Amino acid sequence: NEWNAKSYWELKGEGTTFDIATDQPIPANNSHYAVLNTTQPGAALQNNGFDGIVLKQGDKYNLSLFLKSLNGKNQKVRIQLLDGDKVLAQTTLTASTAWKQLKATLKATASVEKATLSIQPQTAGKLAIDFVSLFPQKTFKGRKNGMRPDLAQTLADLHPRFVRFPGGCVSHGNGLENMYRWNTTIGPLWERKGQSNLWGYHQSLGIGFYEYFQFCEDIGAEPLPVL
Repeated sequence: NEWNAKSYWELKGEGTTFDIATDQPIPANNSHYAVLNTTQPGAALQNNGFDGIVLKQGDKYNLSLFLKSLNGKNQKVRIQLLDGDKVLAQTTLTASTAWKQLKATLKATASVEKATLSIQPQTAGKLAIDFVSLFPQKTFKGRKNGMRPDLAQTLADLHPRFVRFPGGCVSHGNGLENMYRWNTTIGPLWERKGQSNLWGYHQSLGIGFYEYFQFCEDIGAEPLPVL
């Protein structure tokens, strides 16, 4: 019950409001998105990640997000990786009047354990934001949307004969409406319908059936899917 559409997001600064909208979403099954209404530029929507965003100096990170200007004209948006007030990487993107996924590569200038992702409108007006992703380029086997390399390698070094997924408690969920349904875990990430789980946090389903099968193939293990 504590999880909501604003979880992990925080508005810093004055002159902007942060609301959640559901009309005209990108995919119908993920209808919530953020709307920033800026009267005076300067405030930023920020995310500290799950117990901090870990950055390594010199490493590159893939940024992607959907933006839409609700003003009837294009809007500039500054994206930064911060260590307190220190800027570790930044880029500027332009939101058009239709939903569009924008991408950039951010290179960290320092190693930090708890960085912050900051999204700052550069002009007054309303800005819609959805499906924000910051992903390290270094993944296991170089897979797009792949596994964290050190943890995946640790599992690979065990030479498992099989991998069982996604897990019994995840499969049955917290009732019929909360069950893990494999067909909602495949396809474009922004179309996968996230949900809460028995452990009290949110499943984005960024790791779905496709990624599980791919990981099994990468480490030579027999896949054992739970249905």
